[in-house]
Amino acid sequence: MRKYTFFSDPGHGWVRVPFSHLLEFDLVEKISRYSYISTSGKWAYLEEDQDAPIFLHHLQSCGVEYKLSASYCDNYSRIRTYPQFNGWDEDSFPMQKGVDISCLFEKRPQDLFEDKTKEVVQ
Repeated sequence: MRKYTFFSDPGHGWVRVPFSHLLEFDLVEKISRYSYISTSGKWAYLEEDQDAPIFLHHLQSCGVEYKLSASYCDNYSRIRTYPQFNGWDEDSFPMQKGVDISCLFEKRPQDLFEDKTKEVVQ
């Protein structure tokens, strides 16, 4: 049984999935820019409307059992500060030490706004 966590804030939610599971099921290219990836490259945070259902339906179609636990945040989730998922470069594999995974990200949301937004995120 695989275990995943559904994180949510008042505006949205994400299922945290090890990036290696996206690779295992060949789903990396199906993930939209509305999902996020941890700066370490270990976790993908799949947005609840499109990407998480794609992943979870794929698990079901493969006969993989899973369990979701939930974690709710009353404020702006720090997941929103992580780099947005931005596709996949097949020559890069973020789980290997020393590999540049910048090809997976766009700018982090807090880098796009003035300092007052950074205060809200923190």
